[in-house]
Amino acid sequence: MSNTKKNFEHVRAVIPVAGVGTRLRPLTHTLPKVLIPVAGKPMLAHILDEIEKMGIKKVSIVIGYLGDQIKDYVLKNYAFDVDFVEQDECLGLGHAIAITRDTLQKGEELLIVLGDTLFKANLERIMSTEDSVVCVKEVSQPQRFGVVVTKGPHITDLIEKPDRPVSNLAIVGIYYIKEPSIMYEALDHIMKEDIKTKGEYQLTDALKIMLSKEVSMQYHIIDGWYDCGKPETLLHTNQQLLEKYKDAVRFEHRENGVVIIHPVSIGLDVSISQAIIGPYVTIGDKVKINRTVMSDSIVNKGSEVEDIVLSQSIIGENAIVRGSQFHLNVGDSTIIDFLNNSSKRGGNR
Repeated sequence: MSNTKKNFEHVRAVIPVAGVGTRLRPLTHTLPKVLIPVAGKPMLAHILDEIEKMGIKKVSIVIGYLGDQIKDYVLKNYAFDVDFVEQDECLGLGHAIAITRDTLQKGEELLIVLGDTLFKANLERIMSTEDSVVCVKEVSQPQRFGVVVTKGPHITDLIEKPDRPVSNLAIVGIYYIKEPSIMYEALDHIMKEDIKTKGEYQLTDALKIMLSKEVSMQYHIIDGWYDCGKPETLLHTNQQLLEKYKDAVRFEHRENGVVIIHPVSIGLDVSISQAIIGPYVTIGDKVKINRTVMSDSIVNKGSEVEDIVLSQSIIGENAIVRGSQFHLNVGDSTIIDFLNNSSKRGGNR
C-alpha cells in the first residue's frame, strides 16, 4: 500500500468549478453549485474526500463565479497543497484546464475531475495503468454527451455531442493524464487556432490531438455516475447517495412527535419537533423544522420549515418556509377540497 501512495503523491488533481450553475437557480444566485449539499455534504466534498483517500496531496481548483466561497470552504476543511486558479471567462472545459498549466510541477501526472461529477469508481485501478485513461459510462442518449470510439481496451477517437450516435460510451468527466505536457500543448494549439466545438474550447478536441500524436489512451467504465445539473437530477442523486451512505443519520431524537424514516442525513444543531422526516431527506446544520412532513428533499443550513408538507423540494440557505394549518369539525358525507379553482377536477358536485 505504501508504494501505491508514493506513486499517487506524484499525481495532481485538477478540479474545474468555475461554472455558474444556471440550471440550479435560484439556489446558485448566492451559493456556488459545487457547495450545494447532497447526502449530507457539498458536491465538492464528495470529490475531495475520494481524492484525499488516495493519498493525493496536490490539488489545483479552477474557480470563477462565487469563487471566494469555494476557496474558504476548501481551506477550512482540507489540508491539501492547493492552488486556486481564477477563470475570468467561461470559455469551455479546455480553457479551464489550460489555465492550470503553471501549477503543474515536473514529473506530475494529472487526475482531472469535473467539480459536479459525483462518481463511484476505483481510482486506484484507474491510476495504476500504463496509459492515460478517460472514464466513461454506457448511456441511452449518447448525442447529449462527449463519447469515445474504442478498439479493444483503447480509445481510437473522441467526439463531442455527436449528431449521429457512433458510440454509447459517454465521457463522464474523469480523466487520468500521464502526459500532461502533450495535453497542454494540444490545448494551446486549439486556443491559438480558435478551434471550438459547440462554441467552446473543448478538452475532447485536445485529447483527439493527443491521439493523433500516438499517445496511447484507454477507457474505463465506472460503476456509478451521479448527475447534479438540474433540480430533479440533484434530488435523484441525493436519493442514490443516501442509499449508499445509510449511516449518515446523526439525529436520533424520538421525542416531541418526531419520526425519522431512513435513509436521511441530518446536520448539526438541528431542531425538529412534531415532524415526519424521510425517506431521502438531507438537512443542513442549524435548521429548524416544526409540524412538517418532509420526504425526497434537501434543506440547506440555517433555514426554517414549519406547518407544511414537502416533497421533491430544495430549500436554500437561511430561507423561511411556512405553510398553513386547518382546524376542522367535519360532518358525514362532506367533501373538503383545498385545490385552486383552476386545478379542480370533476366540475361542480
